[in-house]
Amino acid sequence: MNRSLILISSALLDGSVKVIAVTRTEQLLCIIYLSNFAYGKHFVFARSFHSKCERCKGVNFTFLDSSHWRVAYTFSKSGVKAPLAYIAVNDTRNPEMEEGEDEEAGSSTELMEEEKKLMLEHCKKLLQLPDFVMEPQIEAVLGTYFQCGGDPETVVESLCENYSCMGQIGNILSDWIGDLEPDIAVVQDCLETTLSTLICKHFQPELADKIFEAEGGPGIEWLPDLISHGPWRRLVYQLAEQYPHCLMLNFAVKLISDAGFQHEISNVNTAAQQLEIFSRVLLSAIDEVLAEHRRGLMTEKYEKAFEELARVVCHSEHTYLYTQTLLRVMSQEESGMRAAACAHLSQALHKMAHEREQDTAALYVALLQFNEEKIPPNLIQAMHTMMSKQCLNPADITLLYQQYASPNPPPVELIREPLFVDLLIDSLFSYEGVKVHTDHRPKYVYLLAYASCVGEQQVDGRSSQQLDSTRDGVERLVTLLESAEDLLKELQHLIYSIRIPVVAAGLLHYVKGYLLSEDMIGEPEPVHLVLLDQIASSHPNLHLRVFQMLCELYDRQSSLNEAAEVIMERQRNVIDRFVHLLSVGLALPVVEKVNRMFRDGQIDISLVRYFAVEVLEIVSPPYSQDFIDVFLPIVANQEIFDPSGHEKMPAAKEFIDHCTATAA
Repeated sequence: MNRSLILISSALLDGSVKVIAVTRTEQLLCIIYLSNFAYGKHFVFARSFHSKCERCKGVNFTFLDSSHWRVAYTFSKSGVKAPLAYIAVNDTRNPEMEEGEDEEAGSSTELMEEEKKLMLEHCKKLLQLPDFVMEPQIEAVLGTYFQCGGDPETVVESLCENYSCMGQIGNILSDWIGDLEPDIAVVQDCLETTLSTLICKHFQPELADKIFEAEGGPGIEWLPDLISHGPWRRLVYQLAEQYPHCLMLNFAVKLISDAGFQHEISNVNTAAQQLEIFSRVLLSAIDEVLAEHRRGLMTEKYEKAFEELARVVCHSEHTYLYTQTLLRVMSQEESGMRAAACAHLSQALHKMAHEREQDTAALYVALLQFNEEKIPPNLIQAMHTMMSKQCLNPADITLLYQQYASPNPPPVELIREPLFVDLLIDSLFSYEGVKVHTDHRPKYVYLLAYASCVGEQQVDGRSSQQLDSTRDGVERLVTLLESAEDLLKELQHLIYSIRIPVVAAGLLHYVKGYLLSEDMIGEPEPVHLVLLDQIASSHPNLHLRVFQMLCELYDRQSSLNEAAEVIMERQRNVIDRFVHLLSVGLALPVVEKVNRMFRDGQIDISLVRYFAVEVLEIVSPPYSQDFIDVFLPIVANQEIFDPSGHEKMPAAKEFIDHCTATAA
């Protein structure tokens, strides 16, 4: 007997039912396996159940009746129970079995009539759903309904009675708002904001995930169109922040990142859910920092970009460790400016985490253990103890000294940690006095000198010679500051010692402690200001520390309870230091600082004019566009420079004319 099965129609209406397997037992075709790929379900049609068929065992299916061929049930989207499909049997008859086949044909005819009735009832229930005429499957339902003998009057009546026209009402409201507001952008923004609010209020992540799965996951057609529109991307970010475990939202965020909008993902919690997305957000933040680094540190844009990077990196221990590991590997594999930039970012992020009172000592020490030269565990423990407590102790310092004074010292990177170096400088160059006992002082001096001048690669004994000279310079300065009563008498020796970077850093720390201490009453001594200028002239790497100290000094003087004339005179001294910093290369941060103080009302207009005049006397064309952008608003401000007085200040007029001609 030869039988062929013909799939006549589907109750799922989307045409995605497919025969995926057929099982035969002996001479009988017993089970046909069907799969609906859109819903991820499998359905079974069975002719008969055979105990000898291994694939029949354990299969659960529901039979319509006891006829020869049986139909399994499934549920449609609306929850209406309906047969999955009709099965017809086309026989090549055997004369010996004609009588039995005729009986089967009669039973099949009765079965199909009953199934048509079920299909009609199913279609009627679908047509009675609210606004079903707007559904995309309406054509398929109507086709099935009419094929099963349905009448048009019922269709028209069902669709009309259940038509609530929600979509059309939305269009009418939009047109009404357009009549009240001629600006279409305002109307669109109003509608988008209202819809976003309603969606946020009624959003159900469980239902969203079901729709996501039902529509075939990545094949959702409307999602790419949605993320191409900025307001809806912001809605996705907002919802993803509220529902971080929603599958559909996580997939939408990934699509947004793949589309190149990762710079918009400001919520780190959303980005941190997937490594690929977080990596893109991190690299975008790093690129922004490096781009602003070109203009100089401590500029407004750089500080904003670095603050954003720190927010991304310091979100959790995982994000911090991932970023530091990435920067460390890049600094080792790259060379030149790239390696230096990665190392600088790593140290800056480590310092930022410390300022936020986040303990990163254990992570820093753990990263050091990746070094090819194994660091002894006792040194790791000693560094971890001091970094965690932010306090040096003689026992651990002695252990470090013994190791680094040995013929085979550990990697210098262990003690080159910026926070550890700052602790050493504070112990030796504190304004209140040396915090180290005389017996242990040489060990502190040796470690500070070693960390500042010894490289990983020894070249012709130069490192040893440089170490000795640096150690002697640090020791002499510590002794001089401890015993000298008048620095003016030792000015020549101090200026000579400043040529060594670590000595200059120590002297700057001492001067800062003096100028910002409560003991400093009255105007600063000229010798301290001379030392600041000399340090700024000799060491570009210390420009930021000098600038930060001057900003703190200006704020402190502004808060003193003194006469206005006295305060302004002291502030003028700080302005002179600002001008000197500008002359040695720190231009943009200084000008931006004065601009910001003027905007915030923290500086008298006469001091701003004094600053501008001093700057105009030392600068000349060509000017960078960045410098013009920050300095021209000061010179062109009529409150600062009266246009009628340009004859008295020709430099201001020349600068304005040059900038105007350049812009033209």
